[in-house]
Amino acid sequence: MLLANASGEVALLIFSLLVPLGVTAAGLTGVVRGFATGNEEEAGQKADMLLLVPVAMIVIGLVSAILHVSSASHIFGMANGFGRSPLSNEIVVCGVSAAVAIVYAIVAIAKHPAKGLHLGFGAAVCVLGLVSAVFTGLAYMIPTVPTWNTAFAPLGQLFAALLGGSAIASFLLAIAGYQEAKNGTLLLAACGIVGALGAIAVVFAQAGVASAATSSAGATLSALMGEYNMFAIAGSICAVAGVAAWLHAAFRNRSKALYAVGCALAVVALFLIRIDFYGIFLNVGLF
Repeated sequence: MLLANASGEVALLIFSLLVPLGVTAAGLTGVVRGFATGNEEEAGQKADMLLLVPVAMIVIGLVSAILHVSSASHIFGMANGFGRSPLSNEIVVCGVSAAVAIVYAIVAIAKHPAKGLHLGFGAAVCVLGLVSAVFTGLAYMIPTVPTWNTAFAPLGQLFAALLGGSAIASFLLAIAGYQEAKNGTLLLAACGIVGALGAIAVVFAQAGVASAATSSAGATLSALMGEYNMFAIAGSICAVAGVAAWLHAAFRNRSKALYAVGCALAVVALFLIRIDFYGIFLNVGLF
């Protein structure tokens, strides 16, 4: 039943997850490139080319959003409410964030700039990625949907961007053969750990909110909560295992296979957690 609920929002799930993750991953990759201490020109150029991966994620997310509203023209119309509507704010912020991230990727691939530009541009893109994550969460704080209308909606998105963005950035740099400086490794590790712990805390906190909201509304999602907990536990295990895998690679053996496993587990974890979020939708009034 939970999967049935979530399946109706597949396009939004893809958009709300891939755009913030792609932008944050591109930004973190740039920041780590900016921490370079040695001459890694060849590996750096490969890392620049691999920015096409987060760009592809961003494009897929944007296309999913367009498919959800049937036409790109509808997106522009919905953006007219910027500053007044959380949905409009989400569209504009994500659009700007995506555009800046794509411009950064184009500049990096075409020019392979010095580390100073990578650091500055990457930091700006990273901040935009986290801001877009928060705004995608704020768009779900709807008064008539008590299971979503809490601070956990934007917090969950923020932690997801930190976890997924750091895992993807670490994987891309490893595939490029880039030996990031200690500061870069510590930054990615901190983002991954904070993101994983935060995402796990949020998904279980939402279970309590959902139970209380459905009880007070006189509705019942008791059948769903068993499935919710199953996905939450599976997602939590994947998140912890994913971070453990790529951190072991980062600080021990530089294994590209471990980086790949860690990245894959982190992304799977976020999809499972996002399915949980959409699965506990409960509308107690009219929009």
